[in-house]
Amino acid sequence: MQQIINGQQQHTWTQSEGVWSCTATRVCENDGAHTQAADSVEVTFEETQAATCTEMGKTTYTATFEAGVNWATTQTQELQDIPAL
Repeated sequence: MQQIINGQQQHTWTQSEGVWSCTATRVCENDGAHTQAADSVEVTFEETQAATCTEMGKTTYTATFEAGVNWATTQTQELQDIPAL
């Protein structure tokens, strides 16, 4: 039986000791027990909105994966994680 991996991915972002990582996971359409996972090679971040006296600032995180893992696409997430001044 040929196992067909669908194009839908799930992404899990984690932070440990200030370092972010992202894991992409996909599941076989014929057998839910057959999965593939790829860990991010690099996670970069950029302040996208500065904090003010009354508002928290925002950071955009971007995770990239190995070039050989063509099914795991670059992911971004924006978090309101910079404390107000």
